[in-house]
Amino acid sequence: MDIEILKGTEVSRSKLNKVRNFLTSADLELDADIDTTVCIWEDGDLVATGSRSGYLLKCIAVSEKTRGSGYMSSLMGALWQDAFHNGIEEILVYTKPENTAIFESLFFHRLASTNDVVILEREKGAAKRFVLNQVKKSYAEKGRSFSFDKYSGIDAIGAAVMNCNPFTLGHRYLVEEASKQCDSMYVFVVSEEDGEFSFDERFNLVKRGCADLDNVYVMKTGPYLVSRASFPQYFIKDKSQVSRIKCELDIEIFCDIFAKELGISKRFFGSEPLSETTRAYNEAMKKYLPRKGIEPVEFERIEALGEPISATRVRELFDELKYNQTGSACVSDRLRRLLPETSFDFLIKKAKSKIDI
Repeated sequence: MDIEILKGTEVSRSKLNKVRNFLTSADLELDADIDTTVCIWEDGDLVATGSRSGYLLKCIAVSEKTRGSGYMSSLMGALWQDAFHNGIEEILVYTKPENTAIFESLFFHRLASTNDVVILEREKGAAKRFVLNQVKKSYAEKGRSFSFDKYSGIDAIGAAVMNCNPFTLGHRYLVEEASKQCDSMYVFVVSEEDGEFSFDERFNLVKRGCADLDNVYVMKTGPYLVSRASFPQYFIKDKSQVSRIKCELDIEIFCDIFAKELGISKRFFGSEPLSETTRAYNEAMKKYLPRKGIEPVEFERIEALGEPISATRVRELFDELKYNQTGSACVSDRLRRLLPETSFDFLIKKAKSKIDI
């Protein structure tokens, strides 16, 4: 048995084709965003493979004729070591429900599941500890200690999950209005790196934009609330179902991990007049959240410049400001009408000097 570690761009086309063909024979696909691929060879034949993308393990398959020979254990061990050497302590794996027992036998632990997909964590309880540590840290930043008894039902706890790419007056309106309906309002900022602004930039803009709201606590989602960028699709045959499956799992994780641990009873979100995908997600929340005892609360989007305020429009104007200085005063004025002062000041500085927050 030979174990080979292939790093992203180092993979030759011939080996890549062998991995792809091997996965195809297992009715799987090779995802594009791969950092590392582990191959196990026996007498020149590929008998097992698996890949890592950041904290996710994916594209995992073992030849049927060699199952039970320990290749799966060796494969997962090599992937875990690769993650550890790259500074990643917690890893997740998504799989079909029928494969859950295989990963549980390798000391993975079920985190959440739907009829179509299961997500497992390597370290039992890591997600719950992450969530509790986030809220304790956020409380400490306000000079408070987190001592809410999640079973008491005394406090009304609300939450919103946002990308904030960047934080706009629309986001601010939703958070402020939601905070009026709660004793504590938790804002979770999606932690993926996928957009015009880095996660650190987005996170700090939200914190600055909500600093005056005494009962608002801004936190990270970490790797647990699924993003469009990270959700693996290699085991899903019908790609038209990916958005639905991702949506259902995302809501399941929010309810079973975030809401359950923190006593969240309301989830707030804005209406979506533009994106069909986001609108479908909103409808799914209205359907599934009440089943978990969580009230979905939808706010109508506020408008400026004759249209609903959107981060997409802000990014378009930001690009104009960066690449076309002609008429910059006009563009700046339009941005000012879409952004809180803290976000506006940052975007102007970033456009001029390209500095990070």
